[in-house]
Amino acid sequence: MALDMNRATNARNKGKLGNLKTDFNSDLQKIISRVSGSKYDAVVKAVKDNWTGADADDFLRDLDKSVSLLKKQIRELKENVNKTLDTDYNEFVKFQQRNVR
Repeated sequence: MALDMNRATNARNKGKLGNLKTDFNSDLQKIISRVSGSKYDAVVKAVKDNWTGADADDFLRDLDKSVSLLKKQIRELKENVNKTLDTDYNEFVKFQQRNVR
């Protein structure tokens, strides 16, 4: 399919850009929700109920570190993508304004 500039609006229309960012951020939040809260607590409980000893404690400690790192990386990804989209939009607006003159 060829690029149709009349339909390529997500990164060039402020409203559509807002929708794109909202959808993206919502998807990231869903990932965070799946690896924390009640779902995370259920995994921890299952491990504690079915596994004992130092290796179980090590596993839970590693799991906690991994989840914390994942959440940090998701926050950074969210910030970077949102910043990049905003910068791209602003640069495009500047480019368009230069072309109008």
